Amino acid sequence: MSSELRTLDVAFEGPEAFQREYATNIENGGIFVETTASFEIREKVCVHLTLDYAQKNIKLEGEVVHVVTEAIASAGAKLGIAVHFEASASALRDLFGPLVANAPKIPELRQDERRAAPRSRARVAARVCCPGAADIVGRTRDLSITGVLVSLGGEEPTAIGEPVQVFITNPETGQEQEILGRVARHLEGEGGIILAIGIQFQIQDESNAEVERFLADLAALEHTRHLGGIKGTIEEIGLPNLVQTFGLAAREGTLDVIRGGEEGYLAFESGTLRAAALGGTRGVKALSRMLAWTDGSFEFHARIDPTLPESDAMSMDGALLEAMRQMDEAARIDRSNFPPDAILHVDELQRASEGAFEKLEDALLDLAATGMNVQRVLDVVPEPDGEIFQALERLVDCGIIEVWRV
Repeated sequence: MSSELRTLDVAFEGPEAFQREYATNIENGGIFVETTASFEIREKVCVHLTLDYAQKNIKLEGEVVHVVTEAIASAGAKLGIAVHFEASASALRDLFGPLVANAPKIPELRQDERRAAPRSRARVAARVCCPGAADIVGRTRDLSITGVLVSLGGEEPTAIGEPVQVFITNPETGQEQEILGRVARHLEGEGGIILAIGIQFQIQDESNAEVERFLADLAALEHTRHLGGIKGTIEEIGLPNLVQTFGLAAREGTLDVIRGGEEGYLAFESGTLRAAALGGTRGVKALSRMLAWTDGSFEFHARIDPTLPESDAMSMDGALLEAMRQMDEAARIDRSNFPPDAILHVDELQRASEGAFEKLEDALLDLAATGMNVQRVLDVVPEPDGEIFQALERLVDCGIIEVWRV
């Protein structure tokens, strides 16, 4: 073991404390260590576990994957670092299994402690390929050995029952694993928009061990990356306050936000908005939509997935000001005239008689002519939602577009 590695000491006086930490974190590939010392992301360290009650001392090498600084801790987290062990999850179980099995029984873990070690949650880059269709490039949500739920990025969903190839990327190593599967379900959101597709894996016998190992390593890594993260409900703090707190205080990090079936993310670095996405929208438009949420949940961790697609980088102050402007503009529109699932119908004769249109109006007419509903048009057009609604109102007033309610 390298003598150059800094050591983190973690002591357990009794079997109950160790067994709880093992069941919730160590067994899943990592540990969170409270410390005031400064560490860098990706720094190699040695964790020295002392089990006083069993007279055992165990040293494990690992890598820092999450740092909770004083600025971030002020928002409600514990000061310290999350370490992902180099040893595999199976090796850790072999190492610690006898100590757990021979220790006195402890009360069953509470429900919230079980949730602290979600073994199937992973938000990493995924690509879904189906013959004859464009690739779907999104992020995983729930992931297990049996299947995956992949968020869409504005693409048309693959039909249920279709065979697909799923390529999942490990954000640490860059390794991409191919898994065969079949689309099993669609997760539908507002306006009938498909937000995610559920895929059932169909793993071949000869690749089963390789796939299981890849998914186990990925689950362990994702678990460790979220140790020490900050979780909560949006209504308690408010999304504008969350974005300001984390975007300006953290050197880098990712804020995941969830409301019903919708999931979005914001990636920050040194006071800059590196990336923002919500469904098929990107950048400030996505940020403005998320800022309007008054409920839902969030999770922040001080790390950026290098595989995330980037938007045009903006200063956090500039992005927030523009997003708030767009949000206020959209809030002044009477949306009851444009239900999300309503179909936009174009009167082509009236369109021809009107002559020239503005660029945005032309784009809306072309999309409406394909039979798109309101929500789909809002997602496809990059202009702010408020400007789109205003253009639609003008076209409706002129009798060129009709809103057909479903």
